[in-house]
Amino acid sequence: MVAWTSRCLTCRQRRVKCDQQWPVCGECRRNKRRCPRPPEQLKFHAENVRRLSLQTTSTGVIRSSPSSVGRPVPANRATKIGADLVRVVIMTLGNSSLSKLLAHTPAMLDDSSALTAAVACLSDTRKRQMLATAGPKVDPILYGHSLRCLRMALEDVVLLKSRQTLLATIVMAQIDAATLTTTLPNLQATWSTHLSGVGFLLEHQGVETVGDDLTSDILTDVLQPLAAHFYSRHQPFFLGSPKWKVAFCERPADSLCQRLSVKIFRIMTVWPDVMGGLRGYHCGKVEFDSVLSKVMSMSATLESMEGQVQMILADSAQVRTRPATAKDSPVDEVYQLDDSTIPRVCCYHALCTIVTLNMLAALQGWTAELREHAASVSQRIWMCHEYVLGVGIFGLHYYPTALLLSYDSAESDRVRDWIVSLLNHLQGRTNPATDALWTRDELAARCFAVSGRQSSGVEH
Repeated sequence: MVAWTSRCLTCRQRRVKCDQQWPVCGECRRNKRRCPRPPEQLKFHAENVRRLSLQTTSTGVIRSSPSSVGRPVPANRATKIGADLVRVVIMTLGNSSLSKLLAHTPAMLDDSSALTAAVACLSDTRKRQMLATAGPKVDPILYGHSLRCLRMALEDVVLLKSRQTLLATIVMAQIDAATLTTTLPNLQATWSTHLSGVGFLLEHQGVETVGDDLTSDILTDVLQPLAAHFYSRHQPFFLGSPKWKVAFCERPADSLCQRLSVKIFRIMTVWPDVMGGLRGYHCGKVEFDSVLSKVMSMSATLESMEGQVQMILADSAQVRTRPATAKDSPVDEVYQLDDSTIPRVCCYHALCTIVTLNMLAALQGWTAELREHAASVSQRIWMCHEYVLGVGIFGLHYYPTALLLSYDSAESDRVRDWIVSLLNHLQGRTNPATDALWTRDELAARCFAVSGRQSSGVEH
């Protein structure tokens, strides 16, 4: 195993000091070179090395192999945590947006105790989840240490501007969203108090940082929960401002999925303000035509994407179908997927479509055509459920909210009960004595909240 380094590869080869100011270190910037940055994961060169199991990883016991050769990893805590994270990500999170985001972190741990502590907590939490260990879902000592380190970073004027602090806050938000079950979220299906910190740090660090891969991966991972977070607090969404939309939405996109993602994310940036306008209309503060034109614009954009989404799902090279395993499944077939960008695009498009149809119905009333369209995209959400069960919501945190929004399209109590049961199962809400469980009434109240009306029965 090659010794892990936090320096960029050019600085390491030249044996010079690296200031590690990503995305371009100071040495490469001064010499006008492309900065390759550090390796994103440890590289194994020995052949026939036995792959570690999740069980051996979780206990910290790594048995030696006669064929394992190479230099040892430096024995410092950040390096060990980085190596452990790589193992957990590769083995359990697959090619999800979270795994792509976490791939940036091993090279950044040396300079941030907040990020190191947050990543250590996430790795431990993910292993607890996969092994279904008895006891708490999160180690209280690791979690408390992570909060202390994050607080210290937020109180430091220099660390406040660092990417490491932003990443640490995102990691803590992911832990909360995947594990906290003692209360129910207010608006969407997952939520964390750290979303306020993520929004503050993104806005504080500014739009100038958007051009690199790291920020793109950050926005991909947090945009949807941030949009719901700002709407639920009656706050204008800073990512909807022209400078952010231009910087984010004009990034180059190589594939059809990426191009569709950019269009969907652009809709998400304006969703809180449009929904707020609809809420204002119901209060008599906003003109009907003003709100309707914005909602119709969103609807037209989503409708123009419908054919492309159907084309992706019809591509047998990327998407296969097979009979559903569960007898109570509301769909006869489910998707078999290898690329995590496909369910993300499919579910985000469905999620935005349902929200937009709800707004149209709030303005003009439900029609048979609107209900049929909502049912059609809800079917796609349901056809992803076995894929999500296999991956888990750590890598697919958007799915519970998409599933929640599909509730209104259920045409029978059997399907409604299936949605409630699946949502509780995905979020680990299985013990009535310790967990707040979703019910039909709770899901119905949150679906009503997304209509943008003045009162929904859900506290914001």
